[in-house]
Amino acid sequence: MGKASHIGFILLILVAFAFPINSARADVGPTSFSGKVNGKSNSGKIDGKKKQQENQQIEKVEAKEKPAPAKKQAKVDKSTAVKKKVKAAEAEESAEPKPWFDLGTIEEQLVRDTFQIHPRFRGEYTLDDNVLLESADEKMDSIFREIPGVAITIPFLDHHVKADYQAAFEQFIKFPRENTVDQHFKSEVALNFTDMYVRGGQSISHTSSRSGTTFTERVPRFESNTESLLGYKFNRFTVEGGYDHFYRSYDNTPMKGLNYSARKFHDRLLMDLTPSGKTKIFVEHALTSYNYWKDASRDGTGNEFLAGITGSFFPKTTLYSKFGFEHIEYEHNKDPNNFVAEVGALYKPLAKTTIDLGWVSDVQQATYATTTAYKEDKLFVRLRQGLTEKLSAESNFAYTRQKYDELATPVPGLPKSVRSDNLLTTDVKLLYRFNKWVSGDIQYQLNRRDSNTSVFDFTNNLMTVGLTSEI
Repeated sequence: MGKASHIGFILLILVAFAFPINSARADVGPTSFSGKVNGKSNSGKIDGKKKQQENQQIEKVEAKEKPAPAKKQAKVDKSTAVKKKVKAAEAEESAEPKPWFDLGTIEEQLVRDTFQIHPRFRGEYTLDDNVLLESADEKMDSIFREIPGVAITIPFLDHHVKADYQAAFEQFIKFPRENTVDQHFKSEVALNFTDMYVRGGQSISHTSSRSGTTFTERVPRFESNTESLLGYKFNRFTVEGGYDHFYRSYDNTPMKGLNYSARKFHDRLLMDLTPSGKTKIFVEHALTSYNYWKDASRDGTGNEFLAGITGSFFPKTTLYSKFGFEHIEYEHNKDPNNFVAEVGALYKPLAKTTIDLGWVSDVQQATYATTTAYKEDKLFVRLRQGLTEKLSAESNFAYTRQKYDELATPVPGLPKSVRSDNLLTTDVKLLYRFNKWVSGDIQYQLNRRDSNTSVFDFTNNLMTVGLTSEI
């Protein structure tokens, strides 16, 4: 009896200790041995935990689906916009092209990526008080001009191809025999490499325009000029070499004796004076041969040597100058050595003000009687001034002195003295830009030539109103 009571007492103590341990574990969480804790089902705690885990997964998914920050979203939107533009451009290319005169869409059609094509048109009306450039008995007439043209640029990598065509239709009211059509075409190819560059170009003209100097009458002629240049850069130096070919052919039989060609080989060495390469000194040489196809007595050879400097030496100012001499050997030229020079300055004192001035001294081929060449000195000044956002003004002044060689053989009706001319050209122009495609202008111009042979004198006043459209 005593032994059984001792065993019962020990079991009672074990049960007393077991209950509080289970209660403590119930406060912490579910146990493996009891389905109920504190009178509540343990399955509710398990479902709550699963729900919490599911909510965390949902939050992660929602976080991934949330919009990106503003910058990243802008990039996505921009990329999408670019793709839409590309698709629209492809669709537009496949569609039927719009009329060329549709100003609202032509810019979008013709300026695409790196390819550019710019058609243009200019119309002019000129009142000319001496249309034939006569020294006496001056005749006034009205002149209408239509000048269409187009320019094309095709860049590829660091290279480009350019072409430009222009025609000029000129109609006189009182003197329809003076009507003419001039055509001009220019092309250029440029290849640019790391240390080398290549340039090539050609200009072709069929014209009968007067120059006011040697061409005071209508002289229909064909002119072609081909130029090529190869340059190589090493350190601060640049070496250039090239070949040019020019020829002129007259349409009228009496002038065909003056048809000629000129072949020119030229080279130049330049050195950078500043790290930016904006200021350079240079020396150059040119060898030119003149070949008259039907008059060998006019043939000649010219050797030209020059040295110069160019660059920005002062704020807002760019200077250019070169000086030298040219030795031309003609059969009848008694003074083969000639001083040649070019001096120019471009000054921009204000944002809307530009002053361009220069002086050129050179030797030109002559068409006067039996002379072979004339020496020309020219001084010019140009002023451009912006007045308002759309209105600007421009003024030009040029004075030229020309001294001809002596006549190789006397010509009946012409003086034996050496011909000397002084030419003055000045104009004032107002330009107004209606929009980025259309501009208008009005211009007054004065041309005057005073010669020691009075038969070549003339004074010419012109008033011109023009309208230009360029896309």
